[in-house]
Amino acid sequence: MRYCEICCASFQERRTCPRDGIPTRVDIGDPLVGAVLGERYRVLDRIASGGMGHVYRAAHTRMACVFAVKVLYGDLAYDGTMRARFEREGEVASLLQSRYIVRVVDFSQSDSGLLYLAMEYLDGETLFDTVERHGPLAPARALTLAMQVAIGLAHAHERGVVHRDLKGENVIVVREDDDEIPKILDFGVARLRTRDTEPSAGRPALTAARDVLGTPAYMAPEQFAGGEVDARADLYALGVMLHTLVTGQLPFDSSSTIDLMRQHLTEPAPSLVSRVGSSPLVEAMEPLQAKLLAKKRDDRYGNARDFIADARAILEHRPRSRTEISDVSARRSGASIRAAAPVPSVDGSLLEAIRGAIVLGAPTYNSGDHSGCYEIYRGAAMAQIARTNPPLGLAERARLEVALGDAAKARGPTLAAWTLRHAFDDLTTAVTAPTLPPRDTADAAIDVFQAVSARVYALGHADCAYRFHGVFATLLREGLTQLARRSDDVSLLDACLRDLHHASADTGPTLVAEALERIRGERAGSRPRALETGPTVVGPPPTRVPEVVRQAMLRAIKAGVPAYNAGDHATCAREYQRTAEAIVGETKRNKDTQVIAAWLDPITTRAKAASPHDAAWMLRHAFDALLGLP
Repeated sequence: MRYCEICCASFQERRTCPRDGIPTRVDIGDPLVGAVLGERYRVLDRIASGGMGHVYRAAHTRMACVFAVKVLYGDLAYDGTMRARFEREGEVASLLQSRYIVRVVDFSQSDSGLLYLAMEYLDGETLFDTVERHGPLAPARALTLAMQVAIGLAHAHERGVVHRDLKGENVIVVREDDDEIPKILDFGVARLRTRDTEPSAGRPALTAARDVLGTPAYMAPEQFAGGEVDARADLYALGVMLHTLVTGQLPFDSSSTIDLMRQHLTEPAPSLVSRVGSSPLVEAMEPLQAKLLAKKRDDRYGNARDFIADARAILEHRPRSRTEISDVSARRSGASIRAAAPVPSVDGSLLEAIRGAIVLGAPTYNSGDHSGCYEIYRGAAMAQIARTNPPLGLAERARLEVALGDAAKARGPTLAAWTLRHAFDDLTTAVTAPTLPPRDTADAAIDVFQAVSARVYALGHADCAYRFHGVFATLLREGLTQLARRSDDVSLLDACLRDLHHASADTGPTLVAEALERIRGERAGSRPRALETGPTVVGPPPTRVPEVVRQAMLRAIKAGVPAYNAGDHATCAREYQRTAEAIVGETKRNKDTQVIAAWLDPITTRAKAASPHDAAWMLRHAFDALLGLP
């Protein structure tokens, strides 16, 4: 590997940096280690290398978080076509929000032009490494992991995304809340549907019509021929993965790519029974493998959901041994910090219409017709706003109105389509678990607004937060005039809207959010700022913090910080409050952790009566104190 001392780029081949015009060097260490990318990520060390770039472990300069940062090689970073492909990876990743897909939190470039993706840092090993080190997995475990990977694939496929390079090395297994969770990595050669072959809207074609992308051992027959590739190619790769997990061997293997291609095209896959022996579970898995590895894609599962249903039926109906039952009980015996079960909060008819628009719009966009995609999305949004029976909810209407307005002012159909798509994603991923039962339709609308607002921040769409808050407050004010005994709330919103007219984009959402908190009744007894944090002044309790508690706090901080930084202190405080109450409730039950509950409970109680600004900081200080313990 060669390096440029000025821009810190890594080069696979180039002997001269195309940006700085100086010779690249092999006699120095990686200059990115220790450097700061985008004023946010301090590179700690390099953890992996791939076909497009290095992956580094990096610490955020403002938050106590570690991320994995993928940086494009200099050979590619200064090449227009490859930059476009890497930008597409960022676009693709922004669509995907699944527990079974690595979460991408940022996509940008350094001052020197190096492109990078920041992802959640995963502490685990790949499925490939697991089989290499430990041999074949128990059939039940293998099928469970394959089913979970399929859930991630279903999430991607339903958003028009095909991975095209699914393999054991691209799935890493981590522990979350005592569960074993596989996460799909590297959508670097993924396509939104299949056609990126035509140049569009100033964007170069990313692949030639006959390009063959993927890893031969996992490639479907149609991929070898460079033909049309859809979601069923990913399901074929899933079949290869399932076979490898159960048997410890690839179904087709050869040192010759030509011979490997011949096997995939013509030879039947070996049965599981022939390699690991017969058992009721293995025999039940045979039809699943055969359907996944069918040579003709029309003979495979039509979608990942069908495979998930078959796999779940086998796992739920098979007899379990006493050892397996004991193992499950042991894994579930620890404390579990979870919020109340979330429920979908957005209007169901709207969600159905949005998903239908995405199914039509994503392929249209990726065929190069960005204007056509924008018109599909725009038509769906306007139809939902215009409907009268029943009328669209206030929060949903506000989010769509803001998106339509921003899209109409966007520079071209590409940005216009993405503006509406971001709004669709905010709405389709919003869930809520209200802490108070709604008194009427106004309270219900506020609950939906808070859920959608949380997704606006979490998905990185905070640039519309000021307008979203303002439009919703205006619509809610109109709705409150039609409800009895709400005159005080109307006056409160009138004052809020007057103040909002003079507020900045940073402070505006806070004004609206605090008014909504008062209307909803969750923080009616607001106190002045600068409250002391009580027990945090003298330090945290002398105890060890269970990992499940630690992870719950980290999840709350990850969700709360973007909202707070965008000015919405109420959303941040609400996230911290729910987590703190869950921690108190769980730690009270175990004598070894009761000291945590006794210490955190009074802080949580005081935070309930504080302003959102103070509540957020009181609870954040408490979390930081606990996270500092062993």
